[in-house]
Amino acid sequence: ILMAEGDEEFIILEMAMTHAGQIEKLVSIAPPKIALLTNVAVQHACNFTDGLVGIAHEKSAIFTHPDTMIGILPM
Repeated sequence: ILMAEGDEEFIILEMAMTHAGQIEKLVSIAPPKIALLTNVAVQHACNFTDGLVGIAHEKSAIFTHPDTMIGILPM
């Protein structure tokens, strides 16, 4: 993203998190038009008192920006 010139047709970014609020901040910096949630796993469960539910809730923040037109969830 730091090397982007501004005329790119698309950029693929990974938005990672370990604590609550991080996805929301990343989405505010680089709002996705298409958002893909790849998985919800226990890697950072120690940072969330409600475990996987908290992680899933945090990761779902990627779908909250008004510019996000498509959201894709794993089956």
